Amino acid sequence: MNPQSQNPLIINDFRVSVARLPNVEFWASKANIPGFELNTAPQNNPFGTLPQAGNGVNWQAFSLSYLPDEHLRNHLEIFDWCMAIAFPESFDQFDPADLVSDIVLSVLDSNKRPVLQFTFLNAWPVTVDDIEFDTTMPTIEYRPVNVTFAYDRWTYKRL
Repeated sequence: MNPQSQNPLIINDFRVSVARLPNVEFWASKANIPGFELNTAPQNNPFGTLPQAGNGVNWQAFSLSYLPDEHLRNHLEIFDWCMAIAFPESFDQFDPADLVSDIVLSVLDSNKRPVLQFTFLNAWPVTVDDIEFDTTMPTIEYRPVNVTFAYDRWTYKRL
């Protein structure tokens, strides 16, 4: 039996959209489909303990790398989101509905058409890499920033 597609996955053809971060989408340079681990439940018997299929999933983090724009708009969007979660300065800043956002990762085929869509439900940033300035660099260099998100779970849809 021949596979329906004769083309391997192209890992540099994707799109990411985060409703809460409109300035990050264009600048996204890396993203991942996180791994996961099924929980196991130990079952004791007279000869030892055997693992059995459990009833939960541990989701690994979703990572997104982006290039900061020269005005740091995309970077400060993430900063503002983190501050709204961790250190609201007023009740006006704190909106529980605005603390999480779905993230959509679209995988493109060899013709640049979306074929799969992964949705990370109720995501929020948990770590953001630093931006390092360096006047000793001999040439202009563009360095991506990585941001890691936690989320409830991910789903997928074939397009």
